[in-house]
Amino acid sequence: MAADKRRSTVAGRNRLDQRHWLLDAYAWISRFESRLTTFGDQAMTIRRDLFEAVGGFPDWPLFEDVELARRVRQCSHQCSRIAKLPSAVTTSASRFLAHGPARQQLANGLLLARFFLGAPPARLAAVYERQRGALPRGDAA
Repeated sequence: MAADKRRSTVAGRNRLDQRHWLLDAYAWISRFESRLTTFGDQAMTIRRDLFEAVGGFPDWPLFEDVELARRVRQCSHQCSRIAKLPSAVTTSASRFLAHGPARQQLANGLLLARFFLGAPPARLAAVYERQRGALPRGDAA
């Protein structure tokens, strides 16, 4: 199959807008493609035909990006894979810094684990939003 078909989905690496050794480690790990390291905040791009073939984004309040990536990985008719670009996308570190980088990463990991075990995205989104309460008003992290 042609190379453009195999590389029809790409994502950048993640970089956080504030420095902390643990955040730097998370950013470094985001260069690898896996179910645990590829998320929508890495500026995922996908060819339109593949996006339509996998049913697009599900109408979920959380983990719709994880589900889209899962569908792309499982799509057999295009032999598609997700490729990581060498460039990085900068995202906000405010949630990590408000809660502590290790604590926030643990909370994110637990939500992701619950999602993989079948918890409804709407229920997980409610938990995620409650965690947001510790942030200053107006911060959209």
